[in-house]
Amino acid sequence: MRTGAWLLVLVLAAVGCRSATDEVATPEPTVAVQVTNTPAPIPIEGTPYQATPLDPTRAGVLIADTDNAAINLRSQPTTQSAPTGTGTAGDQLELLQLAEGEGGYSWYLVKSIDSGAEGWVRGDFIETDSNVAAIPANACGDDSQRAFFETESFANYICEGSTGLRYVGINKTNQKSFVTEEVEVSQGTYIAFDGSIQYHLNDATLAVYRVNQGEYTQLLGESILHRQRSY
Repeated sequence: MRTGAWLLVLVLAAVGCRSATDEVATPEPTVAVQVTNTPAPIPIEGTPYQATPLDPTRAGVLIADTDNAAINLRSQPTTQSAPTGTGTAGDQLELLQLAEGEGGYSWYLVKSIDSGAEGWVRGDFIETDSNVAAIPANACGDDSQRAFFETESFANYICEGSTGLRYVGINKTNQKSFVTEEVEVSQGTYIAFDGSIQYHLNDATLAVYRVNQGEYTQLLGESILHRQRSY
């Protein structure tokens, strides 16, 4: 892989040019891959939404514009659902599940560390343990930002300029970045190519594959924690 690639797959020696078989948008169902940390979404009863379990769970804290403000924990990821309890700005949380709920917002199913109460809270009332300060605000430079996906370890940008799409991946821990202009879109999934390595990004997961003669081996998988699309 090229210097500066941001994943721990740097130890791989297999690098090659994209072939016709590499251009398959997603792995065929018959191809066996090793799945790592990508739990399947589960329906949320009584709603049209699905939740992705966070494995491992994450730490967070309730936040608000006013100190000690009361924040509702709800039975579903909507403001119309019944409260299951309340928390206070500053309360420590365990984040259990993530869903795109009412209004297109990210919602978390949380458990209060102090009271043990569980419920859904909209993402803008939660500060997670991600290294948010390490995510640059201008990764796309002068180009427009078409989409953004954050995982536990990486900040992933889809940029759009005069020459087309560009993928920028940034390791949030060491700030190493990977950039490629070989990007395709298939059924809501962005696929970025780096020789025999493919990066697949959609609203649920980041998955990284090595492709060899049409066979996919999954190297990494992480759940999407925050996402933003410009359309």
